Amino acid sequence: QQIRIAISEFKTSLRAKDGVDGHDVIQTAREAMNLYYFTMRRNNFIIKDSGVQFERFSANIDDIGSLDGIFDELERVMIISMRKAVEEKSREDYRPIRKAKQYINDHYSEQISLEIVSDAVELNPTYLSSLFKKETGKTFSEYLTETRIEQAKNMIKETAMPVSEICIRVGYNDQKNFNRIFTKYTELKPNEYRKIYS
Repeated sequence: QQIRIAISEFKTSLRAKDGVDGHDVIQTAREAMNLYYFTMRRNNFIIKDSGVQFERFSANIDDIGSLDGIFDELERVMIISMRKAVEEKSREDYRPIRKAKQYINDHYSEQISLEIVSDAVELNPTYLSSLFKKETGKTFSEYLTETRIEQAKNMIKETAMPVSEICIRVGYNDQKNFNRIFTKYTELKPNEYRKIYS
């Protein structure tokens, strides 16, 4: 929407100028496209094949015979380019979250922390915490706890292992604390859960 507004205002101001010819309009559109690329790079959005994209845009507007047509093409190319860049950025942001979740799934039985996982995925802990919440809707701590409780539920249902052993196997040293957290998530004590589901 902001691109559309900016281009509309740009087009209006250009139309109001005296002595502007077709060559000026084409050059102005090319400069606007270059400014777009510069601004996206400055804000850490990668435009893949921007050189090829610019050459194609530049060749296309040479064949357009009106100011409106040229600026419609400018708007179209910018919006398509920005959508792709935002999608790519989103994928780039999501990759470390996939790695973080995989690390938790592989190491939930250990004494892991946000700092340890941050080192594993090579991100600052504060940034990882913010990104984790944004991408999963859960805090790092909530996700870790849910992973541990899900594993505990499976062990309680599928094995005869004592709850004290399961507690240790899912990363808790204090059985009283484990029982409290398990009950909070399942609304049943571990032994009650076993009676119902095993």
